[in-house]
Amino acid sequence: MNNNNYNNIHRYDFNIVEFKVVCKVEWGQTVGVMGNIASLGNWEDQGIFPLTWTENHVWKGEMLIMPGCEQNFECKFVIFHKDDKNNTNTLIEMEKGANRQYNLNNPAQFITEQQQESQQSTQDNKFIISEIFNMRKVTFSVYSTPNSIIHISGNIPQFKVPQQLCYEQQIPSMNCDQQLSLYYQDFYVDMREDMMRYYYIKNFVQVERGIGRYIIFNNHITKPFAIQYSLAIPEVFKEELSFDNITENLSIGSFINSANDISSLHKLGVTAIVNLQTKRDMERKYVNAQEIRKICKSKGILFINTPIRDNDPVDYVQRAPEVLDIIEDLYKANHHIYIHCTAGIGRAPQTAILHLVLHRNYKINEASELIFSKRPVSSPNKEAIISVLKMLSESSSESTSDRSIDEEEEDYRSEEFCSSNQISAKIM
Repeated sequence: MNNNNYNNIHRYDFNIVEFKVVCKVEWGQTVGVMGNIASLGNWEDQGIFPLTWTENHVWKGEMLIMPGCEQNFECKFVIFHKDDKNNTNTLIEMEKGANRQYNLNNPAQFITEQQQESQQSTQDNKFIISEIFNMRKVTFSVYSTPNSIIHISGNIPQFKVPQQLCYEQQIPSMNCDQQLSLYYQDFYVDMREDMMRYYYIKNFVQVERGIGRYIIFNNHITKPFAIQYSLAIPEVFKEELSFDNITENLSIGSFINSANDISSLHKLGVTAIVNLQTKRDMERKYVNAQEIRKICKSKGILFINTPIRDNDPVDYVQRAPEVLDIIEDLYKANHHIYIHCTAGIGRAPQTAILHLVLHRNYKINEASELIFSKRPVSSPNKEAIISVLKMLSESSSESTSDRSIDEEEEDYRSEEFCSSNQISAKIM
């Protein structure tokens, strides 16, 4: 309904929704709101609800809604060109991310006038929506041990420098022998990012384990959509070593940095550790290699560091043959081998696949299927694996299979590798 029709009607007879959004645009462009209700044009360009520019690039506008009508709505802020002469709108840009969702029956979603002006509100029927174009407030929360200092770090600009979370309260744990506390913080995240990757750090030095945490923003969806990224409960700080047994004498997983990690591997029967991390990898995860080596020696475990750069296929192809020779020597000496990189999803699975193909008579697809069945989060680089096999086949007259590498490669390229993406934050 057009707000011009309200001139002779008292404002207090309606719910007033005030939109405020920070957005810098080019000269001649206007910011507005589109949504799934009539007042917001039902997602039609010609029904865009226009906002008015104010100081500091804050765009504002008030929408009047009859009580009991359009109480729940979805919307997005848009940039458009308004042709007053022809009374037409041309959509230029719709903000990325899921639709913004509001419910007038849930006042907690809105800023009240009392919050806005630090005085008693005289209009209980006014709801203020204050946002930033293309940005969403994300609440990150994690359970960890009481009296800890928890930071969050990730690949978005806000997290390049780790940010500290707030401490809330101690809560009872499902495990009666342990108490946990909740740590949380709100951050604005740019929805134009394809993916956000992040992890938590405890007491400045302990980086949580596993493959890291992910939020996928689905930016390639261009039409309006409503997808919620959320968990029913906050996350739990991952302290345990992440590993999986592949065969009787071969395991792969994430990095180790404590006596408890080594004890876990020792109980598993591991007698040799092949660490593929570089010095920089270990420094970023606060791993003391000398201390790890010392603890391993005390438990009779061999610790071998054969560094290969992460996400560098060229370096992997050059260094993998030497690593594979070491692993085969350990295998022949009846060692139970634990191969690890940082997260245990790239270099370690790649190396395990190559070991199975070159020395355990597996075909490439068979080896990859075994790895994925045991460690579904694996995401090895197919091209790097094929390049290593080709290089070794060219330098040796002995074949590792009854089929040629080219035939194996054709089948292998047709297989789709899958990875596990964790969506673990609540987007408001």
